[in-house]
Amino acid sequence: MVTRWIVVVLVGVALLFVIAREPRGTGEPSSRADRAAVAASERGAAHAAARPPELAAVDEATGAPIGDAAAASLERLEGLVVDADDRPVAGARVSVGGRHVMTEGDGSFAFDGLTSGEYTVIAERGGWFAEEQEVRLGEDTEPVTLQLALGATLVVRILDEAGAPIAGANIHVSGRDYKTGADGLARARGVDLEGEMVAISAPGHAGTRERVDTGDDPAATIERTFVLPGGAAISGVVVDEKGARVADAYVELESSVSGRTESAWTDEQGAWKVADLGRATYVMKASSPASISAGDQVVAHDGARARDGIVLRVGPGAEIEGDVVDASGAPVADARISGGSVSATTDEAGHFVARGLVADTYTLSVASPTHGAVDQVVMLAKGQKARVRFVVVPSNIAGFVVDARGQPVEDATIAARSESPAGFGFARSDERGRFDTGGLPPGRYQVTVSRGGSRVDSKAIEIATGTRDARLVVLDAARVTGRVLLDGKPVSYFGYALTEDADNVYSRPTTVRDEAGRFVEKDAEPGTYALVIVGPAFARTAIANVRVVPGQTTDLGDIAVTRGQVLRGRVVDGSGAGVAGATVALSRDAYGNAPLARLMSGARSATTDARGAFEIPGLVPGDGETTLEATHPVRGISAVTIVPPGGSAVLVLAPTGALEGQVQPPARELYRAVARRIDQPGRYTAEIDRSGAFRFAQLPPGEYELDVVGELVAGQPHATIAPGATARVMIVLAPE
Repeated sequence: MVTRWIVVVLVGVALLFVIAREPRGTGEPSSRADRAAVAASERGAAHAAARPPELAAVDEATGAPIGDAAAASLERLEGLVVDADDRPVAGARVSVGGRHVMTEGDGSFAFDGLTSGEYTVIAERGGWFAEEQEVRLGEDTEPVTLQLALGATLVVRILDEAGAPIAGANIHVSGRDYKTGADGLARARGVDLEGEMVAISAPGHAGTRERVDTGDDPAATIERTFVLPGGAAISGVVVDEKGARVADAYVELESSVSGRTESAWTDEQGAWKVADLGRATYVMKASSPASISAGDQVVAHDGARARDGIVLRVGPGAEIEGDVVDASGAPVADARISGGSVSATTDEAGHFVARGLVADTYTLSVASPTHGAVDQVVMLAKGQKARVRFVVVPSNIAGFVVDARGQPVEDATIAARSESPAGFGFARSDERGRFDTGGLPPGRYQVTVSRGGSRVDSKAIEIATGTRDARLVVLDAARVTGRVLLDGKPVSYFGYALTEDADNVYSRPTTVRDEAGRFVEKDAEPGTYALVIVGPAFARTAIANVRVVPGQTTDLGDIAVTRGQVLRGRVVDGSGAGVAGATVALSRDAYGNAPLARLMSGARSATTDARGAFEIPGLVPGDGETTLEATHPVRGISAVTIVPPGGSAVLVLAPTGALEGQVQPPARELYRAVARRIDQPGRYTAEIDRSGAFRFAQLPPGEYELDVVGELVAGQPHATIAPGATARVMIVLAPE
């Protein structure tokens, strides 16, 4: 459990670490960050000159007058919004801490009257969005640059357990909030590709947080339906070993149903509350900055009636205290100590304290911007206090980056890694090609370098800390290009991957959206590969013996793909009526969540239309029989159906049942429970929580065998699933 105060220290340390290594340039602005600083600075000067004197002591967030001391503590956040080609974007909406501004004609923006602290910055314009950036705002915070990218549209439908839409549900995605209408629908534009974490809540219902696969097509519309069960609150207090209530304690409640953890903080009276929790058994514990959990508490909750009076206890945690000095014995301030759950920074006297630790063995590392020390191992018993002393020595790695012709390379990324748990460092080269990793734990490191934005690393070379003249050589970029045609016409959406094996199904394809059907791999690693091309409208295609040479372009010309076979069918209910919005999937293992990644592994799916009809194109002839299954979050699941090549299928949805179970003993680190159909094909998995509990929310009626991934099971547990009923089973693991 990573507590809030540890997270804050980690974020702050990471940001200071990055800022300390940011190369400083002089002269004309040459990078996006430089242009952002110039644009924001010019705009800030104009705003300051135009501001009436009477507004100088006004909080811009609230409009309330403030005193001179408070006014002096307010900060200004500036930045620049650019497009994919680094061109400034006017009229983009930038959000910080619930406040919003629109970018100027030069793409710049500014927020005045912000207090020092941490902020999340978001930018969007139409269907375009920028990745969230975490900014630590202070006197020396540099302008931020937000780059917009085209994102998909996510349509979310929220239903209750009876299938009725829930109006007014809150959907949080991409740092933005949406409310469902009377139809239970909410639409979010410009969401991140590959996947988004979606948080859903509604009064009186159990909320959910799930990762939604948003695919790799920025022009796509993804629809997802969520069913929220009823929910009620659980509340209580946290007390210490003497029975005194503990303020600012962190409370965790892990659900046996979803495996997710809900959390809360205690108030000044040690009270806590988590609203709208669904039916489940919850494993609860608490901790504080100086205390650890005195033990888990298990509470069964029916999700309908509020539970109050839960008492969670904490006890004294272990503690590591220490000092960091240099070779002369002088204290070293702002040194970072890390290892396991330990994260601390030395004060001006070189002193640090890490409290609230569990009994464990900790390997501690220390580093400052220029120095480091040998790792130390500390073994802590319950409640024990230990003291350590680090003596740091100069331990950075510095040098310069050049290309194959010996010319300096700016903005190259240098990565250094050693066997130490904290033995890693990163740096970027400046306009002269110089770099400096800063302080690292002393030792020998494997160091690689790549051009700015490149995925191709140089071969690793071993360098010892203290080296100041390392010479790193980046490879010249290699390119592979071609044009993909279907029936003689360009394919505008597809994916490609360079792989050593044409049959490799694990490769992650690069997404292409181009009306001319052309792709350009600008950053290919030298070697000989197979080029695999996939798309939703055609069969998987592979080209062998593609040779990639540094500094050269390999043009494959026109690449013809074929449609392959098309599998058609319908999804119906028990009365034969078509069911819209059902998902039909080939029952194959898929390696990856994005659509093109699934196509790479041979998995395909489709969503039924208003008549319940579906089409799955692009099947490779000769692949043999295909197994299909249809699912719907409310209407049920079909039986797994085997379809011959070129055939069609009618999949009948049937009401499902649920299966809950417990694995004994639960002390092992368990992964997933597996339910296999006995009477026909079908394999389903469910997460196992720390208490050993698992739950299958939807299973087709029938007979099942139960198993646990990676474990030997005593006997052979069975379960019978009936429509609308919940079966229960115990799985006993065989002795180790």
